[in-house]
Amino acid sequence: MRFEVAGASLQGVRDNNEDAWRVLPEHGVFALADGMGGLDHGEIMSAAATEAVLVAAPDLAALARQIGGDRTANARRSLFDRIEALFHTASQQLYAKADEAGLRMGTTLTTMVLAVDRLVLGHVGDCRVLRVRDGQVTPLTTDHSVAAAQLRRGNMTEEEYKLSPKRSLLYQSLGPIPEVEADIVEAELAQGDTYVMCSDGVWAYLDDPTLVTLLGQTDLEQAATAICKHAVANGSDDNCTAVVVRIHDMDPHQPAGLIRSLQVSPLFQGYADTDLRMLAPFLSTRDLLEADLATREGEFCEEMYVIVSGAVEVSRQGIPLAQLGPGAHFGQLSLVADVASASTAVALYPTRLLVLHKDGIQTLCSRRPELATRFLLTLLADTAERLVDFTARIGRAESALYQE
Repeated sequence: MRFEVAGASLQGVRDNNEDAWRVLPEHGVFALADGMGGLDHGEIMSAAATEAVLVAAPDLAALARQIGGDRTANARRSLFDRIEALFHTASQQLYAKADEAGLRMGTTLTTMVLAVDRLVLGHVGDCRVLRVRDGQVTPLTTDHSVAAAQLRRGNMTEEEYKLSPKRSLLYQSLGPIPEVEADIVEAELAQGDTYVMCSDGVWAYLDDPTLVTLLGQTDLEQAATAICKHAVANGSDDNCTAVVVRIHDMDPHQPAGLIRSLQVSPLFQGYADTDLRMLAPFLSTRDLLEADLATREGEFCEEMYVIVSGAVEVSRQGIPLAQLGPGAHFGQLSLVADVASASTAVALYPTRLLVLHKDGIQTLCSRRPELATRFLLTLLADTAERLVDFTARIGRAESALYQE
């Protein structure tokens, strides 16, 4: 994979520019921080936040390079943990800086790490990362503002949100408190993708068709500048910063990524793409060759599997019970109980599995309780349906036995 990157920042009508950004192409790491204008010295906090990313960049890049092949699962988890540690450390450092100064100071922070065939985002605040693919604009991040939370819960209409003063009121940022819960988001890369990391001074004054048009310029630096200038000309009263990353030379035959893998399963139907991207860091994939074992009867397992492609045969005591294809899942009891596998599952031919580990689900429950509740309720309903069907079959068998 090859990429090009450029950025621009305009002060706009503000007395000073409280946005800070870092472009580190040698590491495939980029950062944007927007100092909170309602507090003191936002430019100091945003600069300190991006400096923390600069320090962490070599570690992030080293972990990103390990993604691919058999080491992918562990490398992904290590990269997610390192991004979380970056936000944890930066939050504590900025809180200490504000406390020492005796001032209320704060900043947002959004980071992007390119990792072979995907990007991984760390995010706190209301800057956004927008993906432009085939002329369609998709937000990859979720705003941490009070108005955005009300909009997501259905307590506010889109029009009310646009006019709400709470749109700039953040419930999570670095500096005011010592601990933050950063969003970690994973998304697959594709040939020709363009990613725009921008402050709210840009995205709030830029509609999707205009963004696509401005990105039509072949020179990315000109495109980034044009995006910021358009926001100012369109009435932005804030600093305007945009970092633009364009992806080239992707393998067109790369296997389906996690988001597309999740969409195969009925367990995740109806989920918005933003929710699936939030789930992705808690999951992994596993590739099996023909005759490889997924589970062995009698052995303890702490994983549930969803078949993305291929098929497995499930047997018990050597007797085939079923053949499962894409979208089917098995091993769900392993997520909630310490039980040995009741059956053996073997790949019939090359097969890709989506893996949900018990530890990942437990972490999901603590960090994303709404998503965890939704998933577990769906899984419970599916398990109940299977139990009803099993009970009915047992009843029919007992009835037939009694008649004999």
